[in-house]
Amino acid sequence: MTALTDSSVSIMTAFRQTNGLLIQMEQLLERQYSYLLSRDMISLEQECRRLTELLEELGVDAAQRNQTLTSRGLTLDGVGMEQLLTGLSADCQDEGRQLWIAIRKRMVNCRDMNQMNGRLQRRLKSANTRLAELFWGYAVANPSYNQGGQLERPSSLRNIGRV
Repeated sequence: MTALTDSSVSIMTAFRQTNGLLIQMEQLLERQYSYLLSRDMISLEQECRRLTELLEELGVDAAQRNQTLTSRGLTLDGVGMEQLLTGLSADCQDEGRQLWIAIRKRMVNCRDMNQMNGRLQRRLKSANTRLAELFWGYAVANPSYNQGGQLERPSSLRNIGRV
């Protein structure tokens, strides 16, 4: 093998690894959403641990990719990546571009899924907080405005546990 071929194979292996990690992350985020909906906190905690591990692995991959770019005198942006892909051996260029496109799409998809899970977590936390307030009698009714425009607070709060 020539140096170019060795280098191309190494870069392609790294791209495949990154793509595989992102596939795992997509699957994990889908399961996380399901666990949030079903309020399965034990499974959710386990998935969060695995998510942390995946993020660490992806961080290592990104650092290695950045090192590959900088060691070749390339910039850490789309232009640098395009130059890296152009520098691959001819038989690896098409697959390299396809993998890089897939990696970018998966990263965006994972970000969107993570944001969706975060929104669901906030809604669940809000609902749980409201239930706890109702149970302990801290906020049975929200304040409202009367016909004169003055703020009215609930007259009495009751602890549901004492009813």
